Amino acid sequence: MLSPAATRETDNLAAWTTRLLILSLVGIFFLTLFPFRIVLHAKGGIPGFPFLLGGWGKSGGAFDDFLNVLLFIPFGFAMGGKFRRRAKSGLETILRALAAGALLSYTVEFLQLYIPLRDSGWTDVITNGSGAGVGSFLFLLSGDTVLQLLSAGESGLTRILTWRWAAIITALYFALWCAISVPLQMHTRLSNWNSDTLLIVGNDVGGRPSTAWQGDLFRLELWDRPLSPKLVRELHDGNGSQAGQTGLLADYDFSRPAKFSDRQGFLPDLFWASNSSGRVEPSKLVLDGQSWLASRGSIDGAAAAIQKTNQFAIRVICRAAQGAESDGRIVGIWGRNGEMDLRIRQDGNTLVFWFLNPLSVTRSDLVWHIRDVFEGGRVRDIVFSYDGSDAFLYLDGAQKNGTYRLGPGMAMARIFHSVGTSEMDGYNDVYYFLVFFPGGILAGLAARRIAAGTFRAMWFFVGAILAPAALVEMTLVSVSGRPISFFYLTLSVTLAVAGCVWINIGTKINAAPNEAPFY
Repeated sequence: MLSPAATRETDNLAAWTTRLLILSLVGIFFLTLFPFRIVLHAKGGIPGFPFLLGGWGKSGGAFDDFLNVLLFIPFGFAMGGKFRRRAKSGLETILRALAAGALLSYTVEFLQLYIPLRDSGWTDVITNGSGAGVGSFLFLLSGDTVLQLLSAGESGLTRILTWRWAAIITALYFALWCAISVPLQMHTRLSNWNSDTLLIVGNDVGGRPSTAWQGDLFRLELWDRPLSPKLVRELHDGNGSQAGQTGLLADYDFSRPAKFSDRQGFLPDLFWASNSSGRVEPSKLVLDGQSWLASRGSIDGAAAAIQKTNQFAIRVICRAAQGAESDGRIVGIWGRNGEMDLRIRQDGNTLVFWFLNPLSVTRSDLVWHIRDVFEGGRVRDIVFSYDGSDAFLYLDGAQKNGTYRLGPGMAMARIFHSVGTSEMDGYNDVYYFLVFFPGGILAGLAARRIAAGTFRAMWFFVGAILAPAALVEMTLVSVSGRPISFFYLTLSVTLAVAGCVWINIGTKINAAPNEAPFY
């Protein structure tokens, strides 16, 4: 029979095996199933036989295979700890872990059949299963040593984290992250817009016929602030109130006579860049691909106002010409040197949006593509709104699914490799995980000294969970100018609580007399 100390040590090692297993599963599901959008119609694969997956699937090469093996090594390591007690030999432990990894990978690959932008195939099942086998082999080699080091580190931190030291270390930890986050969030500011800019309608500053847009243009409006969903709906319905005038920099109504003037009087008039065949009809501006409009004077005032607020909204009411499938530029703000600040264009039936900021010019492809917008000669009321960190698209008064998120997570990821639009939400989640999950672990270790239902427990929760979430949120808001986000606050608190719970899985806490444990 084991002594109490030996029993406690065995329980601690088993607890760490469980924690590593949970963490590995979270990582696998996040990296393989993100963005978690299930479409109940299998793509690819063998028709009528989705359980056979998509054949051998992806051909990403040796590097992708290596990453697939690497992804499942932590899972196999944890499963090696679970199976070692039951298996009769090391070989049986490895085979069990390999089978568990292959089964988990098959489940993931099957789900990927129903997730857009994901590919599925048996190659990943083999490489992932192999990774689990490698992980279990590593556990047999060094698992006990690793678990003992983790357990010793946990015990040491638990002894150190008294109430006072927990407060000091937590404060320093989140202060450090705030200091790191400020320069990261600065990359979302519109600090690099050009100082000498032109407004171009129906083409770009180069004026090539191949990039000219074809269609009817009815309205162009520009604000130095974001628009709320309610206001966008009111504008679309023709009920724009005085609120719609606040921050309105320009309003070109192209249904008026031939002089294309800003009704706000803030931006210069627009003139034909080519007189070959452009014409104005009584009720609309028609662009036929041979002529376009441009401001002769600079629109520096608008660019400066937008840079000052670090926010903007642009509205275009238009109708693409029937059968126009070319890559046409609808509206753009361009520097005289040819550099672009903002552009809205049509690529077939796809609406394409891009604007300049420090994140979008190097090691990135942050072009936003929205499919199935231009169809059947339909009039479209398009609004893009940027609040200093996140951009939103509205079509005909309704917000479209999907958000263009520029945040510290994107800036952090770009340090290591190129980033793309489809990865925005993922890097945003990774950033918040890196900040708040370890912070929650610190809180969970300190919480072992505090009993539930006490005044100190309440203040601990406020000080260690809620206050850091509010501190980081206010830091990001102050840099970007965006509104306070309930979503980000909720995500921060959830991850901190998850870290607090995770570190206490399998741990028995000796609470004070007549008091229950903290969790």
